[in-house]
Amino acid sequence: MNLNKNNSSKVKVVSDKSKNYQRYHLNKKRAYNDSERKIAYRSSREYSRLKREGNEKVTFLSKKKNKKNLISLKKKDRLNEYVGYEGYKKNLYHSQIIDKNVTNRGTFSIRETSNKRNRMLSNYKVSKINRVSELSNKSKKINTILNKKEKLASYTRAKLDKSLKKHVKSNHVYRNMIKDSLIDTIGRNENGDLNLVGIILAILLLIPVLFLLIKIVLITSVVIAVISVFIAVWSFIVALFTVKTEEMALEEAYRLVTQLDAQKNKEVYDIYNQLKLNDENYEVYFLLNDVRASPSNFLFNSNADTYLYFLNAKYEDYNIDNRSRSSKYNRISDEMRGIHNYTFNWVVESEQQEISQVILIEDPETGEFEEQIQTEIVQVAVVRVYWASIDDYLKEYPDEINEEELDKFEPIQDLDRFENKVFLENPLGKNSYATVIEKYGYRDRNVSGIFNEMILSADEGDVVYASSNETVVDVRENMVISNTPLSKQIRYVNLKNIQVKVGQQLTQGQQIGQTMGNLEIRVQERRSWPHSDAILYPAAYIDNLVFSYPEDTGFHDSSGGLTGNLINPPDSVLKWRELVIKACEKYDISGYENLILAIIWEESGGNPIVLNIDENGESQVSWDIMQSSESLGLPPNSIESAEESIDAGVKYFAQGLRIVEENNLDKQTAIQAYNYGHGFISWLIDGDSDYSFDMARIFSREKSGGRTVTYRNPIAQKMGFSWKYEYGNMFYVDLITQHIMANSGELVRIAKEELGYPNGDKYWRWFGLANRVEWCAIFVSWVADQAGYLIQDRILKSASCIEMVRWFTENGKYKLSTEAYVPMEGDLVFFDWNGNGTGKDHVGIVEYSDGRIIQTIEGNSGNAVRRQTYLLDSPVISGYGITRSNNLD
Repeated sequence: MNLNKNNSSKVKVVSDKSKNYQRYHLNKKRAYNDSERKIAYRSSREYSRLKREGNEKVTFLSKKKNKKNLISLKKKDRLNEYVGYEGYKKNLYHSQIIDKNVTNRGTFSIRETSNKRNRMLSNYKVSKINRVSELSNKSKKINTILNKKEKLASYTRAKLDKSLKKHVKSNHVYRNMIKDSLIDTIGRNENGDLNLVGIILAILLLIPVLFLLIKIVLITSVVIAVISVFIAVWSFIVALFTVKTEEMALEEAYRLVTQLDAQKNKEVYDIYNQLKLNDENYEVYFLLNDVRASPSNFLFNSNADTYLYFLNAKYEDYNIDNRSRSSKYNRISDEMRGIHNYTFNWVVESEQQEISQVILIEDPETGEFEEQIQTEIVQVAVVRVYWASIDDYLKEYPDEINEEELDKFEPIQDLDRFENKVFLENPLGKNSYATVIEKYGYRDRNVSGIFNEMILSADEGDVVYASSNETVVDVRENMVISNTPLSKQIRYVNLKNIQVKVGQQLTQGQQIGQTMGNLEIRVQERRSWPHSDAILYPAAYIDNLVFSYPEDTGFHDSSGGLTGNLINPPDSVLKWRELVIKACEKYDISGYENLILAIIWEESGGNPIVLNIDENGESQVSWDIMQSSESLGLPPNSIESAEESIDAGVKYFAQGLRIVEENNLDKQTAIQAYNYGHGFISWLIDGDSDYSFDMARIFSREKSGGRTVTYRNPIAQKMGFSWKYEYGNMFYVDLITQHIMANSGELVRIAKEELGYPNGDKYWRWFGLANRVEWCAIFVSWVADQAGYLIQDRILKSASCIEMVRWFTENGKYKLSTEAYVPMEGDLVFFDWNGNGTGKDHVGIVEYSDGRIIQTIEGNSGNAVRRQTYLLDSPVISGYGITRSNNLD
């Protein structure tokens, strides 16, 4: 039911079809005949009520069905719904006819008719709205264009007028007359703006100015074009010169690693020396992985090939200029620096230490001296150097490489030197292994220059073969240069007996000549103009190479021997070896040459002794390098030549050694007697004593009357002294023997002689094998055979580490690493890389141990015989095989 507040009567909707239609039709007709209305509604009174109430929707109720039928129309849609009475009647009429036709088949439905009509009206309304909207938009666009044209025309006229005033001046007589007479009279409209005639005349008057502007534009265009062409040409030329091949990228990556090594080596060396010069430091310690090492000899070399393997596995590319996939770095070069900082780094620490010193207190009553211990707090500087491997880096930072890349990185390291890049054979023999003793790139502490060649260890007269099929392009006094078909150039340097000539075609393996010593070899990429030759890292292209660079990473040699090898002697000492050998033969003490050289080392360093400097600044020196003048009854430094000094010094030592041997004294007595004089030997004999440090100290105290001087030598400080007596040097034996290796067992001595030997072919062939196998246990067996240990049944001959472990265990000569056993020189050490304690993976020979670290000599360590160092509590150490004949005693 529809209610209307303005009419109290009720309108009842009946169900009869004809009445229903009449009521519906009449309401619509009245609505459309009303001249004041613009729109028809089913109930105008209902619309008025809803409009007053502010509602947006109209609801009609059907009493017959007794439920709400929601037919909602928005006001704005209703206001646009009027389409005219005739059209509406026509639509209704057609709907009625259709519905009458349907009546015979079913009940007539006003709702259906209404819905059809609404759909038709809605479609018509939408199309009309679209047409009106389209016309409106077109009208707006036309108005906008016209406005723009008017504005542009106005702007153009204003600019022309301004140009006339600026460029047509009073000195331009004729043009000025035209402007004043014609343009100002007929060329302007009532507003004073230029009309069409004025515009044409203005353009004619301004043609010279336009020509000038055109010239400027043309010149500017030409200049811009020339600059553009120049930039394009320059970019092309730069691109030609900067094309980077894969080989160049590989070389650049390798060179970066060698440069970082050299920089760090220099930094470590410089900082240590700076700390030594600082008077505030009582002592400066140098530790490598927390083990005492020699700072003057320290050198570290990274395994640059491992960096290249890493790039290959992670990026499949060697270009270090590319972006890094690591979140910590921008470029791959930054990533390599970060890895290097982890694998080789150093820190300086300063700490306070309490040291003990032995001082002498004189008794005022008796005049005797009494020794007392005095403590002192001093400042100590410590340089700590640490080195690790890339594998250690990846274990600490596992996110830097994914699992797939890691699976590629680990096995690729077992490849034989970049097999995918090898194209040259070993120039010292196809089936041989060559040892690289000087690498390509930066070396040692030298950061100022790069070496473009590497040096292979060779003996004079070794045959040099062509590394590939190549053409000789140059032959010099000691050099052969040849080109290969693969755009590479090879230089063989330090040759003699050269057997090839320019233009000759060589086949791989054909003899070129012989070496004069070590062989220098350089490989370059041969490139056409405009590219210059690109130096390549040769090791990536030559097969069968083993690297043994000169380095000192803190290995220990037990000192205190008399006839062992010298420990890292300087060249200034070694240059006197020939004179020392002759003197030792002359006085029948052959075998003591290194002891004599150690005396020279300690007395003078092998250098002339500066006595004074005259007024002209010239130095007066003595060549008494063994300080032996007094043995001849002469004043100190009277001897004028090094040869005479060596002869006199060796003679005096030989005399003392002979007396010592005749009286069955310790041979160290002869060393101390060289400093004190032979009277020390007589003093020991008279006192029925033998050499000891205490006896040397007492003798010096007696001779000096107890007078002391300050003495801060590391040897003395290690023993708790900061002084010595005024007479001689009671520490002389330790000062000399510190430079000499202790006499080691045969097993270690022979193993040392094999350091650097590559590939292990002579060991596994000795074992009876035709092809290469893992040869660490075979190397131990070979050394044991050379030392006579196999015959003595002190080591088992085997190629298996686990078999050796079982044999030592069965014979009661195996000590587990968990038993707190401190290994001794000559023991075997067994490894399990997974830390399971089986000892199945590797074996080495113990060279040195101080209870904290263990130093070994190992076969098949990087496919060569190498020296390695481990912490004693390392989890990879499984146990030790005892090789001493007296078992554990």
